[in-house]
Amino acid sequence: MKVAVLWYGKEGKSTYNWLINHWYDKEQITILDKNISNNYLDNLEQYDIIYKTPWISIYLPELQKVKEKIKTQADILFDNFKWKLILISGSKWKSTTSTLIYTILENAWKKVKLVGNIWNPILSEIDFDNQPDYIVFEISSYMLDSTHNVWSTYSILTNIYEVHTWWHKTHKNYVNSKLKIFDKTRESIVRKDVYDNLEYNFKSEVILFWKWTYFYFDDNFIYWPTYKLDINKIKLKWEHNYLNISSLLPICKFESISQNLIEETLFKFNWLDHRQEFVWEFDGVKYYNDSIATIPESVLQALNRFWNDIDTIILWWKDDNFDYFKIIENINKLNLQNIILLPDSLDEQKSWFINKNIFEVKSMKEAIKISKEKTKKWKICILSPGAPSYNLFKNFEERGNLFKKYIKQ
Repeated sequence: MKVAVLWYGKEGKSTYNWLINHWYDKEQITILDKNISNNYLDNLEQYDIIYKTPWISIYLPELQKVKEKIKTQADILFDNFKWKLILISGSKWKSTTSTLIYTILENAWKKVKLVGNIWNPILSEIDFDNQPDYIVFEISSYMLDSTHNVWSTYSILTNIYEVHTWWHKTHKNYVNSKLKIFDKTRESIVRKDVYDNLEYNFKSEVILFWKWTYFYFDDNFIYWPTYKLDINKIKLKWEHNYLNISSLLPICKFESISQNLIEETLFKFNWLDHRQEFVWEFDGVKYYNDSIATIPESVLQALNRFWNDIDTIILWWKDDNFDYFKIIENINKLNLQNIILLPDSLDEQKSWFINKNIFEVKSMKEAIKISKEKTKKWKICILSPGAPSYNLFKNFEERGNLFKKYIKQ
């Protein structure tokens, strides 16, 4: 048996270590990575199984030739986990939703693990000989596209936007990857306006959330059939977070989680790191880290939250498949004066800003230097890039951490 581990980053190392501890000898496994050889995708046909990390596209021609041989960490989970599995996917806000339901279950004294996407790799967290009662799995389209036999007890789809087309080649491929979470699930939990526009034959009960459903937000309250929650008593603010809460209430209902426990958790739950995270106030300026804003819709949420309090925004528009027009339209309405563009941002959109100061920089350090010089007192500087990290940073965490590091220097 010849086995390959494709891409030796955080998840690749986790896969390799798990495989040599459970299934294979070291001599059977080859590590394939661009940092080892520029020809790492050559001759993939020689391997019997290829364990791929999510960050390399299944649509590369070299991988399409061997796609029947490709496995993922998620495949190992789906084939070996025996208890309750909660899948959460969507273009945005799946991290907050995943963390919320995980925290609620943990506070209810359930044996639960949180894995996937921005969290630790599955095989670094799960002991299949001593399995938790629940796994909350934040599962991205990159993971789903390469994974077989997807199943769950509950599956939540938070939203779908036209994103990641460069990776999936078409928007249809992207949508189809997301819908795999409903192929074998007991309960399909879907945002109503998304459900209304889907062409998909659901095989399980469908529970809708958001507006005009049993689980919805209206008039300062989040409602479900047996009670209402006053949003003024919870730390999370803004409509998209009320949507996140609405989506997880059906699971709480089925798992008999008490109203008191839900409220107690929500009253204490705070923002995630890198999601509109307050970093520091220096010389009258407040700095916010929104590095997890990897699509335009997330930047719009930040603009809607802070509005005219923002004087400086740091952007990185690298994905020409994204539509940035709504961001530009909103920024042009604001008193916001300074736009700092990280390296290699798209050129075309720069001319669309009206009466704004535009600074093109070569590094995060330079971006922070300019922000400290230009941002007015009693205003906000926010990093809200509107695109993934690609090759400028390792990931959005590194990007956000560098922002925080240079702010405090």
